[in-house]
Amino acid sequence: MSTKLTRNISRVLLLSVAIYFVGVWYVGWEEIVTALGKVEPLVILVPLGFSLLAYLVRFGRWQYYLGLFNKPVDTAYSALVYFSGFALAMTPGKVGELLRCAYLKKYRISYKRSSAMFVVERLLDVIAMLILSTLAIRYFSDKLGFLYIIITIALIALAMLVSPRVL
Repeated sequence: MSTKLTRNISRVLLLSVAIYFVGVWYVGWEEIVTALGKVEPLVILVPLGFSLLAYLVRFGRWQYYLGLFNKPVDTAYSALVYFSGFALAMTPGKVGELLRCAYLKKYRISYKRSSAMFVVERLLDVIAMLILSTLAIRYFSDKLGFLYIIITIALIALAMLVSPRVL
């Protein structure tokens, strides 16, 4: 990665940290600590555990996609690449995660292929949100036709995503 790009990324990260500190200062550190002190530890630990599990499953999917390219990538390096993409996940459309493509170039994985993995991940996120949103539709029983349309679209998209030709 070029020095200029590294410098620019560092500046953006420092600016982000500064914005968070300003937000904490504005709200008040004492109020945040007091509010967190009132929360049961289990209420924090259970969602954190599920989040960790979700990230590990997503990393497993990432490894599967890399395996489809028949270009072995060291698992430790792959984990660093995958999780480094989340550092820029707050960018619009999560396009900061495309930085992973630059790191995979070392293993001769083209930008075209690695960016396709990004697109598939975003599509799977949309499908997951569609499926999760169908759980709420039961409260709107008069909209069951819409539910069937969502499920059909999600299943077609999933079928397309597991097809080697589409990948």
